Amino acid sequence: MVTSDSRSIVTDYVFYKLNKKGLPWPNAPPLPPPTDAHRLMRELGDKFEERYKEQFDEMGDQLHLTPDTAYQKYHNVVAELFREGVRWGRLVALVAFTGACTVTAVEREMPQFVDRYVDWTVQYIDNNLAQWLQENGGWVDDLAGEQVTPPGLTWWRIPVCLLTVGGDKNHLAGRTNDGRTCCVLG
Repeated sequence: MVTSDSRSIVTDYVFYKLNKKGLPWPNAPPLPPPTDAHRLMRELGDKFEERYKEQFDEMGDQLHLTPDTAYQKYHNVVAELFREGVRWGRLVALVAFTGACTVTAVEREMPQFVDRYVDWTVQYIDNNLAQWLQENGGWVDDLAGEQVTPPGLTWWRIPVCLLTVGGDKNHLAGRTNDGRTCCVLG
């Protein structure tokens, strides 16, 4: 379940980021309407990018992405992101980073890398984070149609522009109007 949910979350977010910038995804799979989990990830990713707009704007130049270096650069950032362990906020950072990489790839006329970034991210989650996700509730979307109110993101930090993010489950849990947790991202 974590694997298909991870692919759905990552794919939806990438499609959302590209669409928001008016950029094509030639091989985009058919997507169902967004779920509460998708909408929450979009909102958290947007807040993350908004807070660190300067770093995201400079990221393409800093990483010097080319067809020959894309995977290694991606892998290095992701390894650094999770160097000190897995947290909910780092998962949001991973998805936001993936979205930013796909935007950069299309802007640099390398649209073939969109599918690769999605695959690399899902593979990383499956190979390195799936057990943690299972132990911490997974990507939950059991309360479709409920109002989700994401909290503020005052705990984010980025030392040396490496997208190392803190946070925990309680900071990323959406809540329904009656206080029930929904759409826990992880």
